[in-house]
Amino acid sequence: MTKPECEKCHRPLKDAESVRLGYGPVCYQREFGPLPPKPVRTIVRVHGLGWLHDDPHPVDPNQIPLPLENTVPAPQIFRKKPVEIEAMQVLDDLNQVYDVAAWVDRNGGKLTDPLHTFDCAFKIHTLEGDMAVNPGDWVIRGVHGEFYPCKPDIFAETYEPADAVSAKDDGHPAATTVQEGQSK
Repeated sequence: MTKPECEKCHRPLKDAESVRLGYGPVCYQREFGPLPPKPVRTIVRVHGLGWLHDDPHPVDPNQIPLPLENTVPAPQIFRKKPVEIEAMQVLDDLNQVYDVAAWVDRNGGKLTDPLHTFDCAFKIHTLEGDMAVNPGDWVIRGVHGEFYPCKPDIFAETYEPADAVSAKDDGHPAATTVQEGQSK
């Protein structure tokens, strides 16, 4: 089998684009001007059946018809919904570690290695598996009652103390708490 050759100078063509055009890049530019833009191919997934195409698959992938318009979606911007969570920070104090562990246990959380390890304060069973809780970490009770640890820097970037005034506006149970110096 012979290698494809340039139609003008008959030198062997070295890359797929030159083979597709039938000319080497120098000869093509001398004959026709600037090189054409490379074709963009879009593959579409149809009804979960796999990667399909309307026509029989051509032998040369460069012959796949180009879409009439750009079908690649652009990323969208999202903002995290404001939700209120409960959280306790684990300190380097054994009594406080017991308090956090008891809070998790009382509220349906599962301690998988309760206070019997030397590499962390304790471990919590989460949706992603057993996770270590270390001093400084926050233990969060999520909106569905699930518990998970969070590193202090991530916690500080993601959460802030809930404001009692905003809680009154949205009907959250925190609005019913008695503020200091007020009677119920």
